[in-house]
Amino acid sequence: MELRVLHYFLAVAREENVTHAAQALHLSQPTLSRQLAQMEEELGVRLFERGKRKITLTAEGVLLRRRAKEILELAGKTERELREQAADVEGTVAVGCGDLDGMRLLPELFRSFHARYPRVQFDLYTATADHILALASPHQPQQGTIDSKKCPQTTIFILNRPSYYCAK
Repeated sequence: MELRVLHYFLAVAREENVTHAAQALHLSQPTLSRQLAQMEEELGVRLFERGKRKITLTAEGVLLRRRAKEILELAGKTERELREQAADVEGTVAVGCGDLDGMRLLPELFRSFHARYPRVQFDLYTATADHILALASPHQPQQGTIDSKKCPQTTIFILNRPSYYCAK
C-alpha cells in the first residue's frame, strides 16, 4: 500500500465521485479507477459501494479512511521532523572576549542567536586580547572577539574543532 494511493483513496472518499476526485488530483478517471481497484484487490476487500452518481464507503472503507488519515498525518509529521532535525543547530560555542566593547555587544548577540538556535549554549571566557589571541590556535576550541587595534582586519576570530559545533 503506497502513501500516494492512500491520498487518492481519501480524495475519492471526500468527493464521493471518482470523476470529481480525479479532476481534483489532476489524474485521468481511468487511472484513478485502476489504482482503487488494485488497492481493493491488494487488501482483499471492497472499499466502495458504487452507485450511478455517488460512491459510498463500505464498513472496510470507513476503517481505511480513518487509518489512511492517521497514516498520512504521521508520514507528514515524520517528514517535517526529519527536515527540522537536519536543520537543527545544537551544541556549545565557547566565546573568549578580550575587550570591553566586545563584552557590551555579546549579551544581545547571544540573545538573538539563542532565539534562532535555542539548542545552542554559550561558554564565555574573559581575558586580555593577547590571552584570547594566544588561545586562538588550531588546538583550542574557543572563539574570541579580538581587539580591533591588534587585529584591524576583523573584530571576530572564528575557530572550529570537531568537538564543538560552530553555527554560522
